[in-house]
Amino acid sequence: LGGFTMETAGALSYGRRVWALAKVSEGADIVEGDTVRPYVLLGTSYDGTMATIAKFTSVRVVCNNTITAAVNNSESQIRVLHSERFNADDVRLQLGIVANQWERFLVQSRKLAGETMTGEQADEFVTELLKPYHTGKIEIKDSRAFKRIIELFNGRAIGSDIVGVAGTRWAALNAVTELVDHERGRSDNTRIESAWFGTGAALKNRALELLSA
Repeated sequence: LGGFTMETAGALSYGRRVWALAKVSEGADIVEGDTVRPYVLLGTSYDGTMATIAKFTSVRVVCNNTITAAVNNSESQIRVLHSERFNADDVRLQLGIVANQWERFLVQSRKLAGETMTGEQADEFVTELLKPYHTGKIEIKDSRAFKRIIELFNGRAIGSDIVGVAGTRWAALNAVTELVDHERGRSDNTRIESAWFGTGAALKNRALELLSA
């Protein structure tokens, strides 16, 4: 795809799906020293179980946390069915939206970094975040996911030591993304697949929506 630099690629789920990241630019800081870079995530499958997709993905440099198609899902993802011919030039033109997505993401993230969050507010946020996914008999606040997100928010997350991050809504978002990207899943493959294409991606997008409301 002209205008993008292919940076890395790999296979998921025992070779059924393949993906690649194409770097759009060198990125920008959310707060000083906390750089985020924009990418285009390309994904497809060998067996037709997933349409070919191209969508905006941001990567936080300090920890490789990702937010995929986070600002406006209806505008941030392109899908090409396997029955259609993949036209790289058409996709490149449609991905003009990436520049707009990136600018909106920067504005949104910097706003989150400028808003403090108390411990009580963090508890309320994580409770609401996990409600649709909580099916156990124990209380949400007693769940493993709740406790871990709160731990990460309270300074255990990578990048929490960067000035201007701790105690903000940006820190809360990164607590969720770190859990999804680095700690959930039984293997690297299942973790990446969930974080980019499955329930992990949905959880991160829900977190951003709640924090930005």
